[in-house]
Amino acid sequence: YVDDKLAWGIEPENTQLYQGKLDVASFNENKVPNTNMISLSLGVVNRQAEAVKPSDIKIRYWFTNETSKAMASSIWYCKLGNIVNVKTVLNGTTQKSYAEFTFTDNAPLLYEGDSIYLKSEVNSSDWTNFSQLNDYSFDPVNTALSENMKMTAYINDSLVWGVEP
Repeated sequence: YVDDKLAWGIEPENTQLYQGKLDVASFNENKVPNTNMISLSLGVVNRQAEAVKPSDIKIRYWFTNETSKAMASSIWYCKLGNIVNVKTVLNGTTQKSYAEFTFTDNAPLLYEGDSIYLKSEVNSSDWTNFSQLNDYSFDPVNTALSENMKMTAYINDSLVWGVEP
């Protein structure tokens, strides 16, 4: 940009932008291209001045379900205790399948700067391998929590972080 005008390159087609309410950081614990489970560390930080009820938040990790089999998912750890639910929503064999993380009503309010940290996994019911390289949210590089704009976050079903596939 020169004087706020595009001087070189192409603007991205998808214009959904980060709105400053939540930060989502993640890293894939298992970076092997073909694996029988997606292992994920996830952090969510409230960046707005008002408190957020975690039960109003949904976080999605987008992946390709090559097997079209039923999925299983679990939470290994959560900084705030047993307050996380995870389910998988399958949409054929496209990149639009996702693991959705939600939080229980008894989760404490997230004030500005407060965070939730968790570790989880997703696997097919028969432990068939995934190819993570075609998973939309997969990050093969980072080894510590880093912002991931390919994960999405919603408050009361309104997108507040990331870009959907």
